[in-house]
Amino acid sequence: MVADQTEDTATVDATYNIKIQKGKTKTQQNNLQDTFTLEMVDGKWLISDSTFLENIAEISAQVPSSTIAPSASNNSLTNLVPSSANLVANGKLSKIINDKDINSLFSNIMDTLGAGADLDSLKQLAQDSLGIDIGSISDVQVFMASTTLEQDTPYLAIIAKGKVDQKAILSSMTESSGQEPDSVTYNGQTIYKTAEDEPEVVILGKDVVALGTEQALKDMIDTSSGSKPHISGSIADNYQATGNDLVRCAATIPDSLLKEATQGTEESPLELGPVLNVSLITLGIGKTGTNLTANVSIRYASAAEASQAGQVIETSLNMLKGLITPPDSAELTTTINGLFAKLKVNAASSNVNLALNITTSEISNLVKAISAYNAQNAD
Repeated sequence: MVADQTEDTATVDATYNIKIQKGKTKTQQNNLQDTFTLEMVDGKWLISDSTFLENIAEISAQVPSSTIAPSASNNSLTNLVPSSANLVANGKLSKIINDKDINSLFSNIMDTLGAGADLDSLKQLAQDSLGIDIGSISDVQVFMASTTLEQDTPYLAIIAKGKVDQKAILSSMTESSGQEPDSVTYNGQTIYKTAEDEPEVVILGKDVVALGTEQALKDMIDTSSGSKPHISGSIADNYQATGNDLVRCAATIPDSLLKEATQGTEESPLELGPVLNVSLITLGIGKTGTNLTANVSIRYASAAEASQAGQVIETSLNMLKGLITPPDSAELTTTINGLFAKLKVNAASSNVNLALNITTSEISNLVKAISAYNAQNAD
């Protein structure tokens, strides 16, 4: 049932049943409720937001992975993220770049900075340089793995779901490198590459394209086929818990990274050890009306560590406010103070939570105030 509709967006309320059968074993959930958000892109209605596949994932988790292999045909790109990843992020790209408030905010910022660019020009740039119509990309999934701050071989992939034109992508690779891309077959999929220092590309079906480093793409292909497990456990659970925001991210922090990060902090005027002793971080950015919300949750080993870290973070933010607030601009001082007043920090259980709620006009005003102050002090 269509609950609400405009010229380019629609909201649909739906009820559906899911059944999975393995041999004689059946798993079923009935009367699942969902609200689909649709967007008109190139004359077609595309689903830009839905929890449908997350419900499927919850049921699939009860069945061995050999029975249900993740695939590119699933709308949930998270099913393509290999278990080796310790960072996973997602952005609702078409929802972001087709949002009128965000478009207006971006244009205001670019005009204030004198850049003379808008989202339409960025769309055209992506089309020309990548062969991808980013306006039709509903989701962008990023995953990476890192165990040291200076990793010799990066492990990173970016997966995009939407309108994929293989011919245009390969043509843009040829044009940018001056040579046709080489191709190799791996586990039934073709990997394209033009140069040693350029990202490799995999096209999965008609609506998924991925680019990244060799091992990350191979692991993604193995995950897609079901020969390797997709991301699960604490990082996956906390990632899903951030909700269907415009942007969401979760990362676990390996002990080796923590050891590197804490080296040299003893010379800091603040005791940063408690702040850096992090096990997991999540981020969610959403939008309601003209309000943008950002929520960060940082997990520590204990409630005592979280409480200590929260105090250090609040002290650090107050110091930062003092450092960036100019003494000779009442307007900018008021704007910065207002921004910091909106930033809330609290420790709850073993987490430190940071929350910011700000309107698009407040962001524009902040950029304008900074620009005006810099212009006055240019000499």
